[in-house]
Amino acid sequence: MDTLQAILLGIVQGITEFLPVSSSGHLQIAKELLGVEIEENLTFDVILHAATVLSTIVVLWHEVWRLLKGLFSRRFNEEQAYILKIVVSMIPIGIVGFLFKEQINALLDAPWILAFVGAMLLLTAALLAFAYYARPRQRETISYRDAFIIGLAQACAAMPGLSRSGSTIATGLLLGNKKTAVAQFSFLMVLAPILGETLLEAPRANDGQRRHRAARSRIPRLVHHGMPGLPLHDRNRQTGPSDLVRRLLRPGRHHLHSELHMLTSDAHDLHGINFEEGYIAVVDKPLRWTSADVVRKVKFTLRKLGYRRIKVGHAGTLDPLATGILLVCIGRATKMADALQAEEKEYVADVMLGATTPSYDLEHEIDATYPWEHITREAVEEALRSLTGERLQEPPVYSAKKIEGTRAYELARAGEEVELRKARITIYEMELLECDLPRIRIRVRCSKGTYIRSLAREIGEALDSGAHLTSLRRTRSGGFTLANAWDLEDFLKNLQNSETK
Repeated sequence: MDTLQAILLGIVQGITEFLPVSSSGHLQIAKELLGVEIEENLTFDVILHAATVLSTIVVLWHEVWRLLKGLFSRRFNEEQAYILKIVVSMIPIGIVGFLFKEQINALLDAPWILAFVGAMLLLTAALLAFAYYARPRQRETISYRDAFIIGLAQACAAMPGLSRSGSTIATGLLLGNKKTAVAQFSFLMVLAPILGETLLEAPRANDGQRRHRAARSRIPRLVHHGMPGLPLHDRNRQTGPSDLVRRLLRPGRHHLHSELHMLTSDAHDLHGINFEEGYIAVVDKPLRWTSADVVRKVKFTLRKLGYRRIKVGHAGTLDPLATGILLVCIGRATKMADALQAEEKEYVADVMLGATTPSYDLEHEIDATYPWEHITREAVEEALRSLTGERLQEPPVYSAKKIEGTRAYELARAGEEVELRKARITIYEMELLECDLPRIRIRVRCSKGTYIRSLAREIGEALDSGAHLTSLRRTRSGGFTLANAWDLEDFLKNLQNSETK
C-alpha cells in the first residue's frame, strides 16, 4: 500500500464514519478498487481506529467532557446513569467480538464479499427508509432497555456493509427516541469498543512491524542466494500427482535451494503444517475463475483454520477463460512470487483462423471475418517458425496492463482509445499439435510476459487472415507441471478437513 492509497482510504474512513453508511463496507469496496489488502497492515488498521476515536471525541468534545466530570461525582447523577447505559449497550458487541471475531474477519476474505457488502448496504438503506417514514412517540431520554436493544443493533452491524451508525440510529428512532438524543448516543457508545480494540491490536501491530523489518533485513540474502538459479524442479526426477506443495522459505536459512522440502499428498493429510513458514500450492485453475478468485478462496479457507493474517498470492496471472497451472504462494513463499513468475511457461492453445475479436479470445464476439481457404498445414508451420525467437509483442487492449494506474481493459470497456507499449518476449518453441483447418492446436514454450492471445492474432496476420484464441491451458510453469497439480476443489477440501494450526 502506497501513500496515496493510504490517504484515500483514510478519507473514505473519515467521510463514512459520521454518515449513516457502513465505513467497513466502503473500505472493503475501496480496497478492491485500489487493489490493496487493508487487513494485512495491522499498523494502518490501528491508526484508522485511533483516528476514529479521536475524531469522535473532537466532534462531541463538550458532551464527553460533561460525562467525564459527572463520572467522578460521589452521588449517582444523570451523567453516571448515561455512562451506565453506554456500558449496557456494549454488552452485545462485547459478546460478538469475543465469540465471533474470527468468523467475521474470515468473512472479509470470502470470494463473494463484495456481493455480501452490497446486500448489507441495501439493507441499511431499507432500514433508514423505514425509520424515516415511521412516526413513533419520541421520548426525551433513552432507557436501559432501549440502550441494550440499540447495542444489539450495533452487534449486528459488525457484518461488513451494514452501517453501525445507520443501524443504531434507526433502531433508536423506531424505539421512540428523539433523533438528536439517539444520534449522540450512537456515536458515544462506539468509543469504548473501538478504543478497546485499538489497545488490543496495538501490541500485535508493533510485533508485526518488528517481524516485517526483520524479514526485510533478510531479503537481500534471500534474493542473492535463492532467486537467480532456484531449482524448483529436478528435471532428472519424475514427479507424480502426489507432489502438491513445496516449502520454500525457512527462517534463518539462506541457501534456499538446498533446503527445499516436498510435501506429498499420498495420504491426503495436511495435519501439522504451519503454512506461515512458506509453501507453494500447485493448483489447476478452473475455467472462468480469475487468479485473484483462487487466491481469495485459499486465503479464506486458511483463515478459517486460524491463519488470521496470512499472506497469499499467485505467481503468473491466468485469464478467466484459461485453465492450468497456477502457483499459489502462501506465507513467506509470497516473497518468491517474482522469481517464480520469471520462469518460462508452456501452454497448449486452440486457435480459430478466419475471424478476429476485440479481446483476441472468446470474451468478445467476432468483429471481423477473413478468408482462410488458402491456408495449408505447411503455411501454418512456416508461420509458427517465423514467430519463434526474441521479439517485441503488443499486449491486448483488453488486458490487466496499467496505463497511469488504470487497467487497460477498464479503459477499453469505457470506449477510450488504448495504446500499450510493446514488451520484449521470447518464444522458445512452437509446435503444431493438430491442424483441422480452420482450427489449429499449438504448444508454446515462452518467456514471462507473453500473451498467447496476441500470439494467436499474430498467427492470423502471418497467414494473411485473422485468428483468435478459443481455449488456453497452461501445462507448465517453471519446473511445475500438471502432474504436480491438484484440482482446486480437492485441495480446498483437504485444507478444510485438516487442522494445521
